[in-house]
This record gives sequence, C-alpha cells and structure tokens, in this order.
Amino acid sequence: MHYEQVGSGRPVVLLHGISNHCLAWAPQLDALAAAGWRAILPDLAGHGRSAAVTERTTTGDLAGDVIALLDVLEVPAAPVCGLSLGGMVASWKAIWLAPDGPRKRLEATWEGLTSEAYRQSPAGQAFYASWWRLLGGVSGQALAAVADGLLSFDVTAALARVQVPVLAVAGEHDRLAQPPMVRQVATAVPGARFEAVADAQHLVNLERPDRFNELLLGLLATTGA
Repeated sequence: MHYEQVGSGRPVVLLHGISNHCLAWAPQLDALAAAGWRAILPDLAGHGRSAAVTERTTTGDLAGDVIALLDVLEVPAAPVCGLSLGGMVASWKAIWLAPDGPRKRLEATWEGLTSEAYRQSPAGQAFYASWWRLLGGVSGQALAAVADGLLSFDVTAALARVQVPVLAVAGEHDRLAQPPMVRQVATAVPGARFEAVADAQHLVNLERPDRFNELLLGLLATTGA
C-alpha cells in the first residue's frame, strides 16, 4: 500500500475518490501543515501506486487497509476526510475493463467532475495531465473489482450511531453526489453539518481549495485530536 505523509503534528487521514490517487489532496497540504497537522495520504488498493487487486474489494476491505496502515504508523486514532468513492460506479465497470479503460473513463467523466473554469485553468489542466499519466499504469481490472465491492456499501442504518463531529460537503453544481443527497447524510448523523460550496462540481477540494480548506480546518479544530 503506497502512502505519503506531509507535515508534522496531529495526524489526519485523507482518502481519495474512485480511480484517483493520494496527491489529489495537494491543494490542502500547505494549509494543513501550517495549522499543525500531519496529512496521511494512502493510495487505496488498486489505485495510484498501490498494488492492484484481482478480487472483489469492498469498502470494508479498503477501511481495513487504512486501519492497518495507521497501526503500522502507530496512530491510534485520527480524523478522516474522504471524497466520493461511492455513488454510481457500477455503470463504469465495462469501460474500466476495456483496453486503456482507466484513461477512457477519466476522459468520459472529466467534464462532469469539474467546472469549465477549472478545466481551462492552468491548475486544472496540470491536474488532468498528471492523473491521465498515472492512470496509464493502473489496472482497469483492479478498479472494476473495487467498483464491484462498492455495490454492497450501505451504512444508512449506522449513521444515527455516529458520535464524532461530521461535516458533509457538496459542490453546488455536483451532478454525481448532488447537494440534496449529501444533505440527507448530514441530516441522518446527530449534530452533523452540511455545506454546499458555490461554483464547484464534484472535485470541490480542487476547484475551491480556499473554501474547502476553511471548512476542513474548521471541522478539525472541533475534533480535539
């Protein structure tokens, strides 16, 4: 399992979205380090520079990997910030299994993940190019195995038992995890908050790092970690 660590001090875990990689969190790293946080950035199984998987991989399997990593790093507990990795991934299984599938999936979905302004910006073009290059070495079969595992993900009944501070964030124009859907998650968790970030789609941490970082650091300040 590949991972990066940036900064020193209190640990916080940042988990990327489906087919993405750990450095998708790059716009958050300076702000976290300046605030005294150590960012732990894993590449989930089958993603980025972590080993490929060949069997159905559930969210429980992925969570177990992260827990094992924290054990190795001697981190007993840490706040977690995650992006996506749920939603309607089943429809992309066929394209991931096609030749050069991971890149084709990115090409097909990039417009729905980000705003036109971000796609045309130097930052957006640089991120797309780096992600596209990385996907050249990622197994489409591995991503399909993870997608299969996500089909069984349903923690609806468990949300009412969550007893840690939770902030659910959606991009104002997100078409994958639409704001009303994300708001429902916040409503189901006792004491949770919901925020919609203006002028952003799905990859809100990349498009609006200023506002996202403000929200993230605000939540982390309440964790007592």
